[in-house]
Amino acid sequence: MEQFRQIGEVLGSLKALMVFQEDIQINQRQCCLLLDIFTLAYDSIAEEMRQNLKFEEKHTKWRILEQPLRELHRIFKEGELYIRQCLETKDWWAKAITLYQNTDCVEFYIHNLLCCIPIVIEAIELAGEISGWDQDEIQKKRFVYSIKYQKEWNDPKLFQWKFGKQYLVSQDFCNRLDTVWKEDRWILLNKIQEKRLSGSMSSSKYERRLTDLLCKNLDGSEPLNGKLLPCSILVSSKDYQVRRRLGNGSHYKEILWLGESFALRHFFGDIEPLIPEISQILSLSHPNIMHFLCGFTDEEKKECFLVMELMTRDLCSYIKEMYGPRKRIPFSLPVACRYYATDC
Repeated sequence: MEQFRQIGEVLGSLKALMVFQEDIQINQRQCCLLLDIFTLAYDSIAEEMRQNLKFEEKHTKWRILEQPLRELHRIFKEGELYIRQCLETKDWWAKAITLYQNTDCVEFYIHNLLCCIPIVIEAIELAGEISGWDQDEIQKKRFVYSIKYQKEWNDPKLFQWKFGKQYLVSQDFCNRLDTVWKEDRWILLNKIQEKRLSGSMSSSKYERRLTDLLCKNLDGSEPLNGKLLPCSILVSSKDYQVRRRLGNGSHYKEILWLGESFALRHFFGDIEPLIPEISQILSLSHPNIMHFLCGFTDEEKKECFLVMELMTRDLCSYIKEMYGPRKRIPFSLPVACRYYATDC
């Protein structure tokens, strides 16, 4: 019960934050979807608990719920951090470059939620099977629960019609999952074009170049056409600063740009043959891969700069921190399976 109460606290915090949803300048619709699906998840689990469990048995027969609800609480906390990040009042350009191709809302937070919900529901059903003392009632419960796992429910449409709301896969949510990321990119592109047309960016050459950078990445009809933007956009910025080298080599550095910390890959050589590969990695976006946010080149000096998100630690160091005598499994089963599938 304590874990479920903590999940409710996080949901309350999310609702309080989203009072100011109109102040979310980038990825607003994804934040709204995240709140809606978290709210539905909480209500769905609450209804399952109300129908299947007895409150007076919470200290004796609810133990099986503790770990699934603890994992769900972690997912809610991660979603809260994402919305806080989108609400942060910092340099608009830094937010745009950091978030314009970010797919974490759907492919990380909501993905993790959809993986966790069946585990929580199954745990509630298992606890519900032994709830009470009437053996006839227990047998009837087991029969009702088993119907869901019969072969005919493997049909996606049938399952969605019957259990879509319970498992957060209703047609409405599926439609929103398919479109919300594209909608936010379209809204951001319109904002940039409005600023360009209104002249609100004055005559700043630097801001016009940043506008070109984002437009070329957001608008599919305006590809890179074999060219990266000039490196002067990056290195001539007033707040551009190299903080330190990363790793043993000299190719990776931590930089400060637009008030944010990024990782920078800096290399020399003939850049032209690498343009197709660079264009491809700049277009990739997935929670399990490093995000390359933008690229710059100096054709005369034959050098290239690739700006990436800065990671505080790698997978190996995370496992070393998390793995120990008290906690021998650093990842939950769904997360471990996803990492395994990604690496393969």
